[in-house]
Amino acid sequence: MKIKSLLMVTGNSGKARELKQLLKLDQLRFDFRSLEADEIQSMDLSAVGNHKTVQAMELLEDRAEWDAVLTDDTGLFLEGLSGLPGPMVKWFLERLGAGGIYRLLDGKQKKATAVCALSLGLLREKKVVSFTAEVEGEIVDPKGMDGFGFDPVFQPLGSEKTFSMMSLDEKNRHSHRALAVEKLHDWIINGQG
Repeated sequence: MKIKSLLMVTGNSGKARELKQLLKLDQLRFDFRSLEADEIQSMDLSAVGNHKTVQAMELLEDRAEWDAVLTDDTGLFLEGLSGLPGPMVKWFLERLGAGGIYRLLDGKQKKATAVCALSLGLLREKKVVSFTAEVEGEIVDPKGMDGFGFDPVFQPLGSEKTFSMMSLDEKNRHSHRALAVEKLHDWIINGQG
């Protein structure tokens, strides 16, 4: 394992907590912090993540202390809104809340795809590697008290619960982030990182 230290660039402690639990690499030094990086506006989630990761690699003042930086970009693509909000879900949530997203779909198709794009910036190699995964589901009336973001309104296909109704362990068996982290974990363990 070449990567022995990983800094997650996020201001969202919920994302960092989930990711650390999912990664299951106790020997890896892991921390998170917020950095003031530009976030491009694009419907291409991978492009958003790659841009942010390259910026983080440049802005990180203590880069010699880390092997890699990681960004986690999430998109919620709603069929009833022609793919919106996509990567701009953070801004929709800030303005409307999860319940507002549900209300936007009144009378429209409720099918949704939750996508996670992890972008790993290898500091020595100055290279970005991406890991993307998605989960199909539907938008429902807000239910549950746990989680963050769109968790109260996103119900994965085949489940009777929203992400917000699930325990963290249960959510981590079904989520888009869990699937992307599994790809990252395998990449690190199998000698790539």
